[in-house]
Amino acid sequence: MMNLATHHVPRRLDDLQTTITPVSSLARTIMEAAAGASTAVRTSPGHSVVRSSTTTATASLAEQLHDARARCKIKTNAFAMHFGREWQQRFFAQLDTIMDVEEWDAADPIVTDPAFTTLLRVLLMLRGKRRPGLGIGPNGNIIAAWTNGNNRLTLECRPNDDIRWIVSLIFDGKPDTAVGTTTLKHLFARLAPYNPEQWFTDEGRQPQG
Repeated sequence: MMNLATHHVPRRLDDLQTTITPVSSLARTIMEAAAGASTAVRTSPGHSVVRSSTTTATASLAEQLHDARARCKIKTNAFAMHFGREWQQRFFAQLDTIMDVEEWDAADPIVTDPAFTTLLRVLLMLRGKRRPGLGIGPNGNIIAAWTNGNNRLTLECRPNDDIRWIVSLIFDGKPDTAVGTTTLKHLFARLAPYNPEQWFTDEGRQPQG
């Protein structure tokens, strides 16, 4: 019986050429084809993609933030015609600021594509209106905020058009807060009682007394 413990089994396809002696021209042709296939796999684009994806898990924080900013900007570029060049440049500067590696808390999750998509859909509905301030929320969500004097509207943009909204107003000299969760489809109906135009347009803003 053959002792499998001592039997040499080639670990790589390339090693076959050094452990087996071709016995015919057909065998030699098969070996050459096998070697060519091995080289093709190592140099194929698919192989490169696999290697790239396996190193993503160990990417540095700076690389992760760089990639997140790039993804957000690429997605925004797809709708550039709706925003205008100056608006877009300022928006990109905001993204650079909130995802600056020097200011980033390593415990915070990176902004997710689905959450940013919800933000972008909100901004598309508000195109031509005031640009919000931006911030980082929990679970990779992104925050959009508008202020009018002491009155403030905050939207936490979550995946799948899910939005948590917070309205902070001054009534009779005292702060009053309303909070809710809704979808983008119903957002403006939920905000209607609070005169949302005060945040979204300069014309809607009123002097604070």
